[in-house]
Amino acid sequence: MLQHQAASCHSTYHITQLSITLVDGVCFSSKDYACQIFHDALVHGHHRCYLKADTRLPMMYIEDCLRSVTEFMEVPTQQLKMRTYNVHAMSFTPEELVEEVRRYIPRLTVEYVPDERQDIGRLKYLTKCML
Repeated sequence: MLQHQAASCHSTYHITQLSITLVDGVCFSSKDYACQIFHDALVHGHHRCYLKADTRLPMMYIEDCLRSVTEFMEVPTQQLKMRTYNVHAMSFTPEELVEEVRRYIPRLTVEYVPDERQDIGRLKYLTKCML
């Protein structure tokens, strides 16, 4: 049912999700590092990050995202004053995340090797700031 509601809400309210980009059929996300670093820290003790250490990007826990969409769709239309709402969560840099992970896995080493996802992430952040 949530899938149907989300599809309905998307067509009615033009909800978009910007964190995933397809380039030549390959899925790139400028935010995948935030999950991968935990795996790499535990298994390898080293993480190769494709973003610069100071690249600040907005992040959101998927459950919070789904809850916000569900709550929005449950509000009677006559109570809504606008049709566009921003849902914020948190923003952090790879460097800040590394510092937190090192509190639990001090041996973690990180290599910063920015690739095309760096540009994707920066473009999204700058676009968000201009809105």
